[in-house]
This record gives sequence, C-alpha cells and structure tokens, in this order.
Amino acid sequence: MTLLKLLPILLLLAATPEPPGGDVPAQQTVRLELEALDGRQFDAILLSIDADGHLHYKQDGQPGQVELSDLVRASVITEGDPSRDEPSPRECTLYLAGGSVLDARLLPEDSDGRRLRVDIGLSEAISVPLTAIRSIRLARTPNDAAEAELVARMEDHAAGRDFLIAVREGRTVVVPGALERLTPEEWSFRVGQKLQTATLDKAYAIVLSGLAGEKAAPVTVRLDAGRMLAGRIVTAGPAELMLDAGAIGRLRIPWPKIRQVLIRSERVVHLSELEPESVEHRTLFGTSWQVRRDRNVTGGPLHLAGRRYDRGVGVHAYTALTYDLQERFEQFTAVIGIDDSVAPHGRAIFRVLCDGRTVFESEPIIPGQSRTVRIDLAGVSRLTLICDPGDDLDFSDHGNWCAARLLRSRNDSIR
Repeated sequence: MTLLKLLPILLLLAATPEPPGGDVPAQQTVRLELEALDGRQFDAILLSIDADGHLHYKQDGQPGQVELSDLVRASVITEGDPSRDEPSPRECTLYLAGGSVLDARLLPEDSDGRRLRVDIGLSEAISVPLTAIRSIRLARTPNDAAEAELVARMEDHAAGRDFLIAVREGRTVVVPGALERLTPEEWSFRVGQKLQTATLDKAYAIVLSGLAGEKAAPVTVRLDAGRMLAGRIVTAGPAELMLDAGAIGRLRIPWPKIRQVLIRSERVVHLSELEPESVEHRTLFGTSWQVRRDRNVTGGPLHLAGRRYDRGVGVHAYTALTYDLQERFEQFTAVIGIDDSVAPHGRAIFRVLCDGRTVFESEPIIPGQSRTVRIDLAGVSRLTLICDPGDDLDFSDHGNWCAARLLRSRNDSIR
C-alpha cells in the first residue's frame, strides 16, 4: 500500500482518543494525602471513587484501593493554584442540617419564598430550603456576646419558633417569632401579629426551628475556611466530585475548589470529646493553666511544625490527663509537640501510660518538631497522657496533643 493511501488511516488513528482507563492527563491529576483510621498517612493519585465507597488510587505507578470508611481524611495536595486563594462570596453564613457551613451571597429569592438561592463560589447557584437551615448569620463583624447567643440557640432548638438576634447599643437582644422572607436587601420577621422588616445589617443572626436531632453527614467536603458541604459522596473522578448534599440536592464540585474531604467514622472518638477522669497539674511558680479542647493552652489555634490542626488538646507542662476507657478501644494516636506560638522557646517530654505502665516516652521536644504516637489499647482500662517540662523553666512549655483520637474496638457496640 502506498504512503498516499495510508495517509487517511494514519490521520484517523492520530485523531482517535485513548480508551478509558488510560493515564489521567496531567492537568486533571488530583494528588491526595490520605490518612487512615490508625493515623498512618500516604500520598496517592486519585483515579476514582465508586458508588460502593471505594477510593481507587495509583501510588508509585501501582493501582490500589481503600474504603472511605477506613479513612479519616483526604487532603488535596496543591502546588500554588491561585484560584484556591480567591475569597468566597460573603454576605451571610448559613448553618445547615447535617453540618454544612456556607459563606454565601444572597440572590433574588425563588418564587415560593421558602428557599434561599445563594452563590457559594461554585459554577452555579444553589437553592436551599428554609427547612434545611439551622441558622443564618448576617453580621460580617463578630460580636462575642451575640455569637455565644447564636451558638446556644442552635444547640437548644425550640420547635415552631424562630429567633432573631440583634445588637442594640452594645446589648444583645433576642426576639422570638417567625422568619417570613429574606432577600439580598432585607428580612421580614413576624413577631405576634406584627411584621417587622429591615435591612440585613439590622440583625446579627436568625435561628430557625425544627432541626433537632438531625444526623451528622458521613462526609464533609471543605472548600475553604468558610465553606463546608456535608453529605454523601456519590462518585468522583479526576475532574470533579459529586456530592449528595441532602436537601440541597446533588452538587458537582470541581477538585480545584476542594481543600479536604473529611470522613466521619463511628469508630473514631476524638480525645477532646471525652471528659478526663482526673487532671493533675502543677507549675514551677504555681500559675494556673486551663486544659483546652481543640485549642492550644492560651486559647489560640493548635499549630505544630507549621501545620494547623482542628482537633486536639492543649496543655501546659506539667499536666497529666487520665481517661477511663473501660477496655473499649484498640488504639490511641496523636501528633505531639510544642505549639508554634511560643517558638523558639519551650521544651517538653511526652509520656503515655496504660494502666499505670509507661508505654511511650519521647525525647525532649522543641518548637518546630512533632512526633506521631500510636499506642495499642487492647485490654487497657486507663489511659494517662503526661506533658512534662524539659530541663529548663516551664514558662513556654505549651504542649499539644494534636489530632488525638481513640479507635473503638470493632466488637464494641456504638453507644
């Protein structure tokens, strides 16, 4: 066959796309840092997440898979993508059933007035029924007293009654009633027979009724510091993740918008959720330091070696925390170290005791260092965590037990 006759065939072959299952194009590669229930971490390239909850990946050129239920989180590894640093639209913050938190911009209302249309930075606006909203924070500047009232009202739902929270002359005012309407310009709130209408800045927040007892969603997709979508992963590929967000419906979320996927497991108990059986505390000069949950000992965010942690316990050396485990757990894991806020000062030794027996003791740890601790808890009744001063004064010995969690035994009933 002559070259002239072969040319159409060669052109056709060149134009034929690769069959599915080939290598993912470089521009669509999603690199993830995966963390398992036992605290072990590894990097991988995402291939897909199927409808049965299996995450398929490639590592060092070899395919593998892991069940989502065996993971704590999947963090997207980026290399300076500027689109991820764009601020999210912010006119209000919505707290939804299941755990979604959304910084959003209000759009003109739907025709029935019982849904909010909002822009949260995705390609399309989303529509949220009022019945799925726990509360709406309208204020852009935080107020400690009003925020405390908002949190308290969300935790103590009153069926059939909404609450409007406002700040008047420095004083927090709470008005019971019913939200009638919310638009980008104003809100209408009924108090008895009277309908009050005002601009958005005249209210701090509105708490809606009727969501007591909602279950936490199995997955939370964190887009940025102000936006978290809770729901169930339907499927995912290298381009996007499809999330069933309950009352909001199914959302297609491009991976460049995603920072982290957090997976909820009933086997995981965070240390900060437990009340210690006993707390022993002493300092060289008798200064009192409060044990902090999900914060460092001064009340700031938990930071170790340049990384921020959402969960953990902050203490000052010397502090010993003892927990009654009743032989219900199989593993304890944590990342330990001195909080970055006191660098370059601070030095501490961390110890773990199981039923009074020392099973782990670190070398003196200084700021900028961190260590991962994994302890077998099979048959252990009492767990004691000790942060001890180093060989100098204890002024800056602000110790962190970051990402500290216990793993329930598989045969332990969920209580």
